[in-house]
Amino acid sequence: MESVKRTRISARRVVTPLEILTDAIVEFSDGTVRLVETEGENSRAMPADVSGHLLIPGMIDLHVNGSGGRDAAEGTFEALEKMSLSAAGRGCTGFLPTLITDRAPTLIERLSHLSAAMAEECPAAAPLGIHLEGPFLNPAKRGAHPEECIQQPDAARLQEFVRAAAGRLKMLTMAPEGKGGLELIQMARDHLPIVSIGHSNADYVTALQAIAAGANLATHLYNAMPPLHHREPGLVAAVLDSNDISAEIIADGIHVHPAMIRLMARCIGLERVILVTDAISAADMPDGTYRVGSVMATVRDGVCRVEDGRLAGSTLTMEAGLKNLVDWLERPFGADLSAIVSTATLQPAQLLGLENKGAIRPGADADLVLMDERFKVQKTWVAGKLV
Repeated sequence: MESVKRTRISARRVVTPLEILTDAIVEFSDGTVRLVETEGENSRAMPADVSGHLLIPGMIDLHVNGSGGRDAAEGTFEALEKMSLSAAGRGCTGFLPTLITDRAPTLIERLSHLSAAMAEECPAAAPLGIHLEGPFLNPAKRGAHPEECIQQPDAARLQEFVRAAAGRLKMLTMAPEGKGGLELIQMARDHLPIVSIGHSNADYVTALQAIAAGANLATHLYNAMPPLHHREPGLVAAVLDSNDISAEIIADGIHVHPAMIRLMARCIGLERVILVTDAISAADMPDGTYRVGSVMATVRDGVCRVEDGRLAGSTLTMEAGLKNLVDWLERPFGADLSAIVSTATLQPAQLLGLENKGAIRPGADADLVLMDERFKVQKTWVAGKLV
């Protein structure tokens, strides 16, 4: 019988991310990790195929509207292909293409087309499902979402969205304070692994009720929700005060000040922080005018805004976001590197219920990223394939 070719990576540090191994070897074949060990006599007897400074699991982005000049709302394989290649180049091996609010018939059509496009195998980072951000939002906290397309929570409409996505809808962002919002959260959790509170004006009590109803994530914490206030604690305080919800963070230094990220980490622990980009099609592109859904955004100095000045997503990459978290949390906060890496790997995988992703261990998918000492991506493997 012909032996299966195995690839061996040697790294100064391997962040699994449950632990950090020094001078370690990771071996994989057929898309699966087979061996993880520190270098010893047996390891030295078999030279590594690739060597580098830092090896981490492939990062997973739960919130990305587009990149490389293409938008998820295009609903074509060509758009997904470009997003896939752009993501992998920045250390992301799995992502949720995200659709923002639009008219219901348009969203149904886009969900159907995007789901069909996902049936084809992407060349690099894998689309792991669809994130629908809206349309059940609060108009007062709509951000760049078109106000005329926002609607109240509607169970029948959600069922239409679920059917259109043909099993690929994995995350819904909604505001819980609308009539029937809490009931919709309960219903959505019957179909989806992630229901996230966002673009919301919910007060503290309503937000806690939403968490009790099953909401397990907060979309881009601090953004598109009332600011933290000592007499009116609101949604932000409910998330920081709860043990039962995780929170996205856009670590670009524009959406959230680093001090507020440190405050968040002190309150809920890094084990419930989820690094996301909320990137639009302008990511990995020069300044200019770009699409996000049916909305046009102008990008200047890497900052995305719609005509009235509201922020409209970001140009952040997972690579840059991870580096920022290391700079802001490792030394000034004393956070362990493994905990920081978990925000982009293990924790999003766990929210999606993907047991074989987000970690480097025997039996896990060989989604791996080799970085240099400055956290720049050198090589990315998806299912054992160097992409």
